[in-house]
Parts: sequence; structure tokens; C-alpha cells
Amino acid sequence: MNLTDQRKGLGVLNPDDRVRFEQLVLTHLDAAFNLARCILRSRTDAEDVTQEAMLRAYRFFGSFHGGDARAWLLQIVRNTCYTWLEKSLMEEFNEELHRRPCATPESMAIAGNDREHLTHALETLSVALSASNRFSPHFMTRGVRSDLLDATSASAGARVGGIDG
Repeated sequence: MNLTDQRKGLGVLNPDDRVRFEQLVLTHLDAAFNLARCILRSRTDAEDVTQEAMLRAYRFFGSFHGGDARAWLLQIVRNTCYTWLEKSLMEEFNEELHRRPCATPESMAIAGNDREHLTHALETLSVALSASNRFSPHFMTRGVRSDLLDATSASAGARVGGIDG
């Protein structure tokens, strides 16, 4: 093995370190796979990433200086998963799909100056916000929530017959 391979960590472990690796790290192989599967949501991807993470752990086992081998391995697995996700997201990004702006009912109502559709969109938002208040009180700040609800109730009141909200 040459000096470049040693710097990269590509060398074979000595027999004592190999036994330590098998005792300390390989016993957590199932936990490593479970973590990868939880993060990636795919069995085949989790198998590939777990294999890559185990190779990284083996390659850099010389830098492991004791402590919790399970935590050390799972950190390697987590980082390997995130690296894999970044690479796969960059490959799947389709410029053509993301170039065109998406037309929402709100943007169409504003562009068409259609007051009735815009009022309906605001009422729908108001209903959604009031529903979210029941489930997630920290979804929006109070000021924004109350401003939106006041604006939508005032516009709804004006449509019904002049009731101030």
C-alpha cells in the first residue's frame, strides 16, 4: 500500500483493528440499515447507502478513538444518507418544469382583477387558517392570523350586507 492510499484511508486494517471493527461496529449493522430506511423511505436505496456507510466506517475506523461505536456509525449513516439525497435531488431537478410560474386561483383572480374570485380565495384561506389554529397554534404569528381573519371577515360582511367585522 502506498502513501496516497494511506492518506485516503484505503488501507486494510491490521488484524487487531479488524477484530475491534467487527465487535464494535458490525453489531450495529441492523440499526444502520433501519436508520437509512427511515430517512430514505426505500429499501433498495437504504441497502446501497448502508453499504456505502459501512465502507466509510471501515475506511476511517483508524480515526475512531473509543466512545459509543453505535452513535459513531449512525452519524456516518445519517451523513451518507443526506449526501445521497443531495445528489439524487440534483439529478432529478428538471429545469423546464420549474421555469414556468404556477398559476394559483389567487394569482389568476388578481391578474384578472376578479374581485369575487379573490374574495372567495380569501374566505377559503380564512377557513384553512381557523382549522389550522385548532391543530397548530404556532403555525403563524398572532398578528398575521388576526390581520388575515379581520380582512376576510370584513370583505365577507360587506358582501352579505354591510356587517362590519
